[in-house]
Amino acid sequence: MSVERAAAILGNAVDPEPSTLELVWPILPPEARYGLAGEFLDLVGPETEADPAALLVTFLAGFGALVGRGPHALADGAEHPARIWPLVVGDTSKSRKGTSWQQVHRFLLAADKRFALDRVQAGFGSGEALVDAVAGDDDHRLLVVEPEYGRVLSVCKREGSTLPALLRQAWDGSRLQVRSRAGTAVADGAHVTVIGHITKAELLARLAESDALGGSLNRFLLVGARRSKLLPSGGNLDEAEIADFGRNVAF
Repeated sequence: MSVERAAAILGNAVDPEPSTLELVWPILPPEARYGLAGEFLDLVGPETEADPAALLVTFLAGFGALVGRGPHALADGAEHPARIWPLVVGDTSKSRKGTSWQQVHRFLLAADKRFALDRVQAGFGSGEALVDAVAGDDDHRLLVVEPEYGRVLSVCKREGSTLPALLRQAWDGSRLQVRSRAGTAVADGAHVTVIGHITKAELLARLAESDALGGSLNRFLLVGARRSKLLPSGGNLDEAEIADFGRNVAF
């Protein structure tokens, strides 16, 4: 999707709360509920307020991070692993962006506890820290979950920021390399996945800043999210069911 198209859609979107909804909110078609991802939605969906689309793309990103760069498709001589970077767009406290991630994190803990605890990073640090996270371990997988992606886009705008180039390298799956006063940090074979969350207002503000887009935003799959339902007492999904599902996909 082009930046212009995304801006038009987001700019015309209305508050998705039921009392003010003027446009029909898209519903995931049956084709989107295919395979393991569909089974996950069927299991978790009734017991969470998270948006099904946010759950789907977050699950796919988490699963792709978990399996690493081994499984891949070839296109024009280039390897394309299961590397999906979703940017979930929704209002603060209403869209349940964080809830979609927490549900997927439960699955990751059940499938591979070591990965979920050691290879998941909350937010971006420095470029050097990101490279070190995949260079200093035999496991080159890394899942970065950034709940305030607007901050990242602001950092990308700063003169001399190494983050835009590093994001391009991470998405392309090439060597990660960043220079600093302490020297040059390098990592080969990295498999980095990024899940970002941002509000509609923040994203619209950044869409007008073309210098912040080319290096990072066009690597992401933008997904609108809203609260799917109201569960006053929260969901009641049994942890044993999550554990069983996790064991089914563990390897």
